[in-house]
Amino acid sequence: MPAPDRQTVDVPFGAGTVRLCRDDGAVVAVEHPRRPGMTYLLDETTEPWHTAERRWGKGFVITDRGGARWDAAARPEIETLPDGARVSVTHRLGDGLVLDVERRFGGTWVERYAMRCTGTDAVTVRTLGIYAPWRDVYASAADALARAVHAHVSTCGGHAFALAQPMDGGGPVLGLWVRAGELWAYSIESREPQVTGSNARGHVVLHVTDAARAPRAFGGQPEIVLRPGDAYALEWELDWYESTAAFDRRHPPPVVLGSLAAVTGERIPLRRRDAGVRIRAAAPVAVVEDGLRCAHEGESYVEVEADGRRSRIAVAWHAPLEEVVRRRVAFVLAHQRARHRAGVAAGAFLPFDTEHGLPVLAGGWTDFSDARERIGMGLVLQEALARGWVDDADEAREAAAAYRRFVVDLVVTPDGGLRADSHHPAASERLYDLPWVVLLLAAHDTDLALQLFRAYHARGGVDFLAIGIGVAAQALVCELRAAGRDGDAAEVVELVRSHAARCLESRTELPAHEVNYEQSMVAPLLEVLCTAARLTGDPAEARTLDAAVADRLPWLLAFGGPQPHVRMRDIAIRHWDGYWFGREQLWGDVFPHHWSALTANVLLLLPPGAAATIERDRGVPARQLAERIYAANLIDFRPDGTATAGFVMPSCVSGRPAHRPDPVANDQDWALFWPMHLGCG
Repeated sequence: MPAPDRQTVDVPFGAGTVRLCRDDGAVVAVEHPRRPGMTYLLDETTEPWHTAERRWGKGFVITDRGGARWDAAARPEIETLPDGARVSVTHRLGDGLVLDVERRFGGTWVERYAMRCTGTDAVTVRTLGIYAPWRDVYASAADALARAVHAHVSTCGGHAFALAQPMDGGGPVLGLWVRAGELWAYSIESREPQVTGSNARGHVVLHVTDAARAPRAFGGQPEIVLRPGDAYALEWELDWYESTAAFDRRHPPPVVLGSLAAVTGERIPLRRRDAGVRIRAAAPVAVVEDGLRCAHEGESYVEVEADGRRSRIAVAWHAPLEEVVRRRVAFVLAHQRARHRAGVAAGAFLPFDTEHGLPVLAGGWTDFSDARERIGMGLVLQEALARGWVDDADEAREAAAAYRRFVVDLVVTPDGGLRADSHHPAASERLYDLPWVVLLLAAHDTDLALQLFRAYHARGGVDFLAIGIGVAAQALVCELRAAGRDGDAAEVVELVRSHAARCLESRTELPAHEVNYEQSMVAPLLEVLCTAARLTGDPAEARTLDAAVADRLPWLLAFGGPQPHVRMRDIAIRHWDGYWFGREQLWGDVFPHHWSALTANVLLLLPPGAAATIERDRGVPARQLAERIYAANLIDFRPDGTATAGFVMPSCVSGRPAHRPDPVANDQDWALFWPMHLGCG
């Protein structure tokens, strides 16, 4: 952070400090002595795409008369107080609309935004957004773990909150909770591929409403009618918290649900904070004495009234995993096989545009290719066959065999590499895909699976964190031992142990991949450590690995937040996949995303010591938490067997209406494979 100068002033905020700009009264940095070098907010000197126009507390309004932004329209008053400071500023937004902003700093930080109608005619506010530019960026793994935060946002109405969680999972957490007024949506800005790409989440905008741009988002957006002399006030308070759990203890939610998703017909347990809490739900959801029930699949919003304020909780009911898999397999076999091709190439599985009813061809866009992440469809089919979860076993067996032939003949290269697709003969440099083909072939062509596992490590796999590499190693060891090939199995174990040793050596300097730092790097890191702990025959080494997993587990769990929304609670933030894997190419948070299920995988693989920390810190066994994450991912699979590769969560992304599923079924089937393969469902 640059040193304070005459353009800024530092004021106390609890145990920390807030830096204010004298010109506009905006907050430009937040510091805490336990986090040297961390600003909690985007820094204009290190993130050049963050400018003064999107500093904390600035924003915009859209009314029935047009739109306006506020910046430095009026000179701020910065007043020093005995225990802190107060900032007051007034913005005239035109057409009889005035915004008064007050910030008070001391033991806590309180902000009040009061929008007044000073004209002779009523004004309808249809969108009101305030910038909250948390430093949710991935400059590198080491920088992220030392200086960046995950922004966990819950715009659930009167009990809305936001938590800036340091990415290493420690404290202090900068927590915001609404004291007056409501927040019903959030949007994301600055998500242009040529500017921020995949390594920055962008600017978070908190919305009193975003009805002008996304009226149905988050269960519906209100419109605020201000008659002459009327005012709408939003007030929130920020403070330091040791953890997200500490935030919950100080601000207990009005309703606590044991889970946010359940199988259709089953009860979602519910406990009111006190007798004054009122709960309403629209049909087909029924509010029963001790919870919620619904006989139909889908996502639903439950209305909550407490302390004279209203909020919403999002819950969902889904079919049992077996039924979801059966329907999905039937759809894939009917619609996503490359039947228009000739020969072996017809065995491929392709993405599918559910809106237009057409398979999607890749062209130059490799995230639509017939290889890479599409391998997940082949794995789901294969796993479903092993469990007997298919309706037409003969067709499914033929399709699975045809798919393996396609992969072996047209994706695997003679030297043990993989092509990005079947159309280009050259091998891809990408290591991600090798463990997936190992999983596909381990029980059917163990020699080739072993060759590919060796190739992964020969090509630098110990300095890479591929999704599923630990699970693939376990599957391969199992098949080799079953075949009496103990020497080959021992070789695989040694490669895993070497990989784990490299992971320990690297500490926070994780190798950058397609994204500099992400949940799907930390999950494979832990997966490798967990697998090595399981496979090593050395008790001392197993204890060391167990301790290393427990030490790094908070990095992974920090990606998920405590929001009372089935799509978000404990679901890892991923904010770029809608662009790379969707037809609409929308950047912005994808909730849930099937790779979020990797957190659940790790929870199932944890060694004893690390698993004990989950129940101690979260109050539930690791397996139960994993089951909740897997269940949330079932939301994106529909009763007709179609699916979406990503539900883009924000109300808008860079001004484009969002909060909707992408129409392409692409790589989401991994969310079905993992719980089947790991025996959770």
